[in-house]
Amino acid sequence: MNGHDLLVAIKENSHSKSIPVVIMSSEYNASRISRCLTDGAQEFIQKPLKIKDVQRLRSYVNPAAPTTKTGAKIKVLIDQMPESKEAERRPPPLAGVAVA
Repeated sequence: MNGHDLLVAIKENSHSKSIPVVIMSSEYNASRISRCLTDGAQEFIQKPLKIKDVQRLRSYVNPAAPTTKTGAKIKVLIDQMPESKEAERRPPPLAGVAVA
């Protein structure tokens, strides 16, 4: 099963068809992108991911809890992260996001 097959299976099931599906691929194939979007994908994002891509993904997951301080570490919301060359090369880990 590939990503498109999974997309179709999700969208054909009455219990899961409302789940937003975002396709991520390292390939750029215009007909494949069009087919995925036509078959119900909300987004098609090319790898490697950039910070702006991660910010777009946030609209499909539950919003993060407010910024909190835990010991010496600070949890920062993605949209509060500074834009920099280093940040674009190394996106932050996503909690609560499943990738197939």
